[in-house]
Amino acid sequence: MTRASDSTKAPPTPVRVLKFGGTSMSVLDRVADQVAGEYRRGHGLVVVVSAAAGDTDRLLAEAAALGEDGAALDLLLATGEQGSVARLVLALARRGIPAAGFTGVGAGIVTDGNPGRARILGVDARRVHKALADGCVAVVAGFQGMSEDGAVTTLGRGGSDTTAVALAAALNAEECCIYTDVAGVYSADPRIEPEARRLDRVHCEEMLELAGLGSKVLAIEAVDYAAAHEVPLRVRSTFAPDAGTLVQHTPLKGAPSVVGIASSAAEAELAVIGLPARPGLAAKLIAPLAAAGVAIDALVQNEARQGKSDVSFTVPHKDLERARSLLAAEAGRLGAERLIEDASVAKVSVIGRGLRSNAKLLAKVLDTLDEAQVTVRVLVANETRISVIISESVLQTAVQALHKAFDLA
Repeated sequence: MTRASDSTKAPPTPVRVLKFGGTSMSVLDRVADQVAGEYRRGHGLVVVVSAAAGDTDRLLAEAAALGEDGAALDLLLATGEQGSVARLVLALARRGIPAAGFTGVGAGIVTDGNPGRARILGVDARRVHKALADGCVAVVAGFQGMSEDGAVTTLGRGGSDTTAVALAAALNAEECCIYTDVAGVYSADPRIEPEARRLDRVHCEEMLELAGLGSKVLAIEAVDYAAAHEVPLRVRSTFAPDAGTLVQHTPLKGAPSVVGIASSAAEAELAVIGLPARPGLAAKLIAPLAAAGVAIDALVQNEARQGKSDVSFTVPHKDLERARSLLAAEAGRLGAERLIEDASVAKVSVIGRGLRSNAKLLAKVLDTLDEAQVTVRVLVANETRISVIISESVLQTAVQALHKAFDLA
């Protein structure tokens, strides 16, 4: 892909990328005032916008009534963000701020073409770069791009975050700032743990775990892209003046081993019982799920008894129906006895550094949950997280106990 620096006319420096989510775009004047203020302070600005809150749900309902089709659905859903672009450009014009609007296609976002779940392959940022060089704010539709064969595609949930990070990487921006309805990244979900505190800084590896294990502040694809391209990423509130949380790539000096507790109640456990204990069968069992993009976690294969073994793992609720169908077919083909599921489980994860190699931390997690009378069904760990699968009914108890035990308030 052509990088922004290929243009002969340099844009104003420094360049910043701002992204405003659906809740923010529902208060258009506030967003326009914020962008105008940044522009007047001399920043070159790229502003990535989501559809206003409720617009995407309305379009999905319309598509359901008409009959959904992958390619046509992407075309329809892309109009939500495009409407936000037009409104913000007009609002900025009223404030005397020159602005140029771009669809994802116009901004040069190139994707792999997978309808509804496309991944960004690269960015040809020449048009956006020219707008910046001409002194304009570049307003770009998030969540969308174009496949290499010219089809409009959408990026899935959180896709506008990824659009913003990809543009920041292509433009060598000094920072990518994600504006949302919360003040930053917290040590736990404030709705579950009232004593949760906002983190000033968090390392990108820890943020990847937080994003992947229940924190909905940032899309995991955006964090992954930022980590790969070393894009400084900040989360701020549209509605508060706080500095937010900086996601950085250099080690945090003096940071505690544990930085936060992630949690998700939207989990289901699937177990295949009586799988023939032959090498490679477990891999074959989950292969169709992996091919379909189903996220699998906490996989456990029990020791074989009488030539049979059991395999269990968790999937997000949103993938349960698809996972069940694929797994039932493959389990039957491989000679398993039965498939069982439990949709009332939850996942709670302790996030930090050097966790798996620290036996004291593992013991502390188990002792804390035991004292809180929380039964651990499965425990999995790596260097940046310790996750336990528990009953959904004790999720709040577990989060609050661990948050207190690790002194995160």
